[in-house]
Amino acid sequence: MLTGLVGLIALALLFRVIPAVLAPRAAGVDQWFWRGYIEALKATRLFPPRLRQFLLDKAQWYPPVFPVVMSKLPAAAFSEYGRYVAVFIDLVRLVILVLAARWLSGSDGAAFFAGAAYLTTPVLVTYNMQLNPRGMAALFLDLCLLTAAAILLKDGTPWLWFLALNPGGLVLLTHKMTTQIFWFILIVGAAMSGQIELALLVPGGMVAAYALSGGFYRKVLKAHVDIISFWYRNWPWSGSNPILESPVYGEPGFESATKYYRSGWRPWLRRLQFVIGFNPWVPAVSGDWHGSLCGRLCFLEDRGLGLCLAFPVLCSCAADDLGPHAALPRAGIPLWV
Repeated sequence: MLTGLVGLIALALLFRVIPAVLAPRAAGVDQWFWRGYIEALKATRLFPPRLRQFLLDKAQWYPPVFPVVMSKLPAAAFSEYGRYVAVFIDLVRLVILVLAARWLSGSDGAAFFAGAAYLTTPVLVTYNMQLNPRGMAALFLDLCLLTAAAILLKDGTPWLWFLALNPGGLVLLTHKMTTQIFWFILIVGAAMSGQIELALLVPGGMVAAYALSGGFYRKVLKAHVDIISFWYRNWPWSGSNPILESPVYGEPGFESATKYYRSGWRPWLRRLQFVIGFNPWVPAVSGDWHGSLCGRLCFLEDRGLGLCLAFPVLCSCAADDLGPHAALPRAGIPLWV
């Protein structure tokens, strides 16, 4: 078991370092935003920091856990090696996944399969090339769901529900999109399984987030509502031509080739290909494998896998501020076990 785990870690590290070597300057916009945020926080010790280069932002109401943690590290951790922070967190998730799969199934083979599926998932290989809070939020989500698994599958004490509130609250304080898939899994999962305790983790996590942040979560939640409202109004125009598709100046019925949410079934199929292409394992394990090793590994059995697939698929039809494939790295332990 230990040898296999070390081998999985080594192979996962190799897969994730190759993109950084081939494209050393390919870090996305998140790299520079979070580096600026953390540097301002370290320099001024003012929270939230004022980023004067963003002229339209009144204040930075982003979830604060990731930048606050990073600001406690040496500057080189995010200036020189920032792109590898996400890789490190991803490897920690891999270790937790393999150990969780072994714990839930009792099978070394199932644990190895789960780890192999995780380390070869394309979105995880290519996405963790920049400084960003997604992996940390997903790690908290994993811990919350595993605590639920200890209760639902291993007859753990009901008091563990209160323990699950801490990582649940930290999800809300770390990343907004992870919060959305977290709530989706809990609410729909509770409806499908009849375990109302899962749904109660939503308000419970909000209370925990408020307490852990000393009330700052209230501003995070307001900003979250604002951004969702913005995307609800504007998601149909993602990638559109601002002139030719303008309701005022545009041509009626015109759709540019770059428009992401074009009408018709072919563009929808293309978006679905994004979802499957970035995570080809999901369709293979989301079927009704009731009673099999893979089915038993999920805390809602195969239903949890279906929920992790359902969220990005639904996002391919409606608003999503990061693209439908972006939900997959944060789908939590059930997606790969």
